[in-house]
Amino acid sequence: MTSKAFAALAFTLLFTGCLFRDDDVGDDAYAPPTDPYDPTPVGGCDGDSQCPGPSYQTPCREYRCVARACQLADRPEGVEVEAENEMACRKTVCDGRGGTRTAPDPTALPRDRAPDCKRFVCSADGTPVLEPDPTHVPEGGAPVCLRATCDASGNVVTTPDASHVPEDEVGDCKSSECDQAGSPKLVPNPEDVPRDGAGDCMRDTCTAEGGFAKVVDDSDSPEPTTCKSYSCSNGISSATPINPTVNCSAAGYVCGADGECGTCPAPDAACTNPGYGSRDLATAHDFGGIGRTDSGGRWFCGAVPAGQADYTTYYENGTGFLAEFDPYFEIRPQVAARMCVFFDCPSIACPGGSTSETQAGQPGCCWNAAPGAFTGKQIDFCAGARVTTKVTTGATCAGYELHFHD
Repeated sequence: MTSKAFAALAFTLLFTGCLFRDDDVGDDAYAPPTDPYDPTPVGGCDGDSQCPGPSYQTPCREYRCVARACQLADRPEGVEVEAENEMACRKTVCDGRGGTRTAPDPTALPRDRAPDCKRFVCSADGTPVLEPDPTHVPEGGAPVCLRATCDASGNVVTTPDASHVPEDEVGDCKSSECDQAGSPKLVPNPEDVPRDGAGDCMRDTCTAEGGFAKVVDDSDSPEPTTCKSYSCSNGISSATPINPTVNCSAAGYVCGADGECGTCPAPDAACTNPGYGSRDLATAHDFGGIGRTDSGGRWFCGAVPAGQADYTTYYENGTGFLAEFDPYFEIRPQVAARMCVFFDCPSIACPGGSTSETQAGQPGCCWNAAPGAFTGKQIDFCAGARVTTKVTTGATCAGYELHFHD
């Protein structure tokens, strides 16, 4: 035999051996399945538990071990399976042929809120329906003296409720209540006394009919002020001046003999200024902007020693709709004094009885004032100007009252 013939015979025998199975191979040997997706385990199955689990199944089909092979089988009809979409009053079950269908389910109640006095139930054919529910009572919303409830047919109705009283108005001598028919009413309440108006020598009370009334209360006297105290007699108040010469105002006024806060004090030994004035022009008291209404002016007290001056300042702000622009300046000194007013205007026409002077380059007008009465001048000046007042005296100390308006 040639070498080529021997090689051919060896190849034939090797190939033939690969095609035939030795009869001595054990029962546990595995023959590759012809279906590459066959789920049967190697060596075959001995029971359903060896077949794929539910993740390999359709909802109504499952693998069973039949003749040592895992085969698909339809699940019995009526077996409930998970539904892709929930349906009220219905469930998904197997139809016995590997598919699904829906069936009535009385436990699958609708998730929606039922109307007041009703509830959802499921009919025998699996349809949501409403039926009366006396326990599903409306929450609030009923008028005062009534409450919402349900009738036998599932309708919302109201019934009298004496506990649902209207909000009571405090201090009206009445109480809010409900009558038997469920209507609000007011009844007299002598304990529901109005808040008393303090300081009127009277006391607020209620009549038996639920009306307002006042009775004399001489203990209800007005609160005292700095300059007055009060007492009551038979329901009428009377004032008594108190604290004479005591300061009662930032403008320098003290309590007068009449009990009013409107008296400028006599200067003390140091000639202390009781009001706003400053002895230094650079730090003159600034009233800010003042409008053109007469009531927008200023009143204040002052005191100035000989050889010095008192200064105040402000600017005209143009406010005061339709108000007349009639600037006026006046002083009432306790001893002879002199008053000057300066303006940051190009020029000023001084009225009669006054003289023209200049201060820090600003024109102004000055006049002498006798004690015991106001001496004043109307001086027109340019709009928006800053104004500075100056008070001097030749006496040891001059107390004064000063007033101006635009």
